[in-house]
Amino acid sequence: MKSYEEIFVQRGEAYDRAMRRYPGARDQEFAQIVDRLPLKPGEVVGDIPCGGGYLAHYLPGGVVWRG
Repeated sequence: MKSYEEIFVQRGEAYDRAMRRYPGARDQEFAQIVDRLPLKPGEVVGDIPCGGGYLAHYLPGGVVWRG
């Protein structure tokens, strides 16, 4: 049986490959999240758990991403 860490790494790598191959596949999903947040320049968004930092590309200018 695989450990949690092994499963996490395997799933994370598969997800990252998919996001690199089809970078726009989740555009609407990420945009809906960001559109619902009243973000202002200088505010910080904590993307927990982050992996590839995909959400950062959808944040408005001046908003700081932390992963």
